[in-house]
Amino acid sequence: MEYVFLTAEGGITGTFDNVANISAILTPTLTYGPASVTVAIDAGLYEDVVSGASPVQQAYAQLLDNSRGAAALSGLYGPLDMQSAATIQATLDSWAPRTETLRGSLATVAVDNMARFTRDRLQRLDEASMGGTLAYIGRPMQLAALNMTAAGADSAAVRSDSAPMTVEQGKLPDDMSGFLAGGYLDGDSRAMATAVPAAGRDQFDGFYLAGGVEKAVGDGSLVGFSLSYTDVKGNTAVAGQSAKGTLVQGTLYGKTRFAGGVELAAQASAGAFGSKTTRIADLVGTPYTLTGEDSSLVVSGEVSLAKMFDAGSMEVGPRAALRATHIGFSKYKETGGVPALVYDRDSVDSVQARAGLALSGKAGSRIQPYLNADYVHEFKDAPAAFGANFVGGLGPNAIFGLAGTDKDWAEVGAGLTLSTGNVDLSIGADTTIGRKDVSNQSYRGSVTFHF
Repeated sequence: MEYVFLTAEGGITGTFDNVANISAILTPTLTYGPASVTVAIDAGLYEDVVSGASPVQQAYAQLLDNSRGAAALSGLYGPLDMQSAATIQATLDSWAPRTETLRGSLATVAVDNMARFTRDRLQRLDEASMGGTLAYIGRPMQLAALNMTAAGADSAAVRSDSAPMTVEQGKLPDDMSGFLAGGYLDGDSRAMATAVPAAGRDQFDGFYLAGGVEKAVGDGSLVGFSLSYTDVKGNTAVAGQSAKGTLVQGTLYGKTRFAGGVELAAQASAGAFGSKTTRIADLVGTPYTLTGEDSSLVVSGEVSLAKMFDAGSMEVGPRAALRATHIGFSKYKETGGVPALVYDRDSVDSVQARAGLALSGKAGSRIQPYLNADYVHEFKDAPAAFGANFVGGLGPNAIFGLAGTDKDWAEVGAGLTLSTGNVDLSIGADTTIGRKDVSNQSYRGSVTFHF
């Protein structure tokens, strides 16, 4: 852009001394004519202004340098071009899209929690437990009402208030059983790897509801189907950004016992993970609330083998499983203002091997303890980064970092049920050991009354 800012009828002699830059980006260049002086304002590169130690600043600098001249972004360049280097660097760091890492953690926890729920239910089921029973696990109706009215609750340690079963006889045919379940989740996960400041962990919490039916299909075999709803929400380690997600899925599961006591169990799930992200991006004193929504296909499956041995009042034995999960993340865009981004993220694919030991009290005992311990190995590498560009931006995507996935960890669970006739008292807990990406624990406890 050029401006004639000085004219003189008698002509001009001499030049201006010490012409200062307007900002870290804008530089004036003076041109002297016989009777006028013209100034041209040149825009430099953001690449030359940002810190080489900040990948987030460098990513945004790429987008800003490539998209200059895009009509949709004029409201961004106007204020930002006028700033000092320190202000530009601080602004770009504050725009780090931390919500994308949190969104991935929410999806992982929601899917893993329901897989764990089905795995635990299969372990405790056998064809003799059908008998037309209807089981209530936890307090699903009260839980739903509580969470619907407590929409402001925040918080992968994952804790789950999934209480044990209350059973009603004769509600279904005598070769079937059914259940309703509900529980709480909360936890923390690794934050965006390349964001500055790099402090703390993302926090989240939520709840889940599930219901299903099971049917005996011969000696030693049963099948079941369940529907579940999971609602989780969280905040990033640095204030101003949040995400929430809902997982709705159906699960088909079953198991069979072969001669010699070997048990084969399997589960297969399909559903959708809906997510909404929110982040505040401040543009030189003007805050923009940017929101993005997406729905991702979720498919998972697991096959396991176990062999239980009689140990008096207990059963003990090894178990091994192979699990696969696909979370189909895809492209989506934010709305809410000129700093909004279009995200292009690869799907998350997981293949896990699980091996461990199970110990449990025999069904019908007054005291039924249990203890499970599993080693988990992840074969697949999760995406380490995702691409993004400004909505209306030009040129290729810039690359922003994610948190990555752990490869090896352990999972341990234990609990105890005491039957006293009309009242059952149960407590339980499980935890991951050595897992940093989504560290999680769950705690369960209930008092069940039989009338």
